[in-house]
Amino acid sequence: MSYFKKIVAGPSEFIPDKKRIRMAVALVYFCMGLCFASWASRIPDIKTALHLNDGMFGTILFALPVGQFLMMPFSGKLVTHFGSRKVLLFALPTYTVFLSNIGLVSQGWQLAIALFLFGLAGNLCNISINTQGVATERLYERPIMASFHGGWSLAGFTGALIGLLMINLKVPPYWHFLTIILIAWTIIGINHPFLVKGK
Repeated sequence: MSYFKKIVAGPSEFIPDKKRIRMAVALVYFCMGLCFASWASRIPDIKTALHLNDGMFGTILFALPVGQFLMMPFSGKLVTHFGSRKVLLFALPTYTVFLSNIGLVSQGWQLAIALFLFGLAGNLCNISINTQGVATERLYERPIMASFHGGWSLAGFTGALIGLLMINLKVPPYWHFLTIILIAWTIIGINHPFLVKGK
């Protein structure tokens, strides 16, 4: 079956089939979950490499939710003004780049800044992705949000397995995270035309 169907607005305008939209939205949920799980899988390595004790490391980790919290008032406004698709196509690639920055840190204060930026982009991703999920749910006119969150959870499992493999192969976090960028950008590149458009 074709992924496209013609809409009434005009003969040259097309919208994706709702099943393809659902798949695309589920895959961007997967991308975000994969990024976060990849960071989580390398926490022990990064902590050891920076020679941080539990107290210092716990304080530095607090930078991530601080970034998320500070971005919260702006995320909704940006999504409302530009639309969730445009914001997501900026926020998700940025989220992956900020993930790779974590792999470059050599001091505790650098990790704090990297996690703060990761939190900023993470909140922007979260708001825009969930807005896409709500818009897709409206197309189906029944609850399907749980399936998107299931994609995020599956990404967590996948990210943990990839992280385990990278650790066993002694791949540094930076190169591990670059691999995740390649996966995420490939998924985004293939699926971005099928995300829900509009504001």
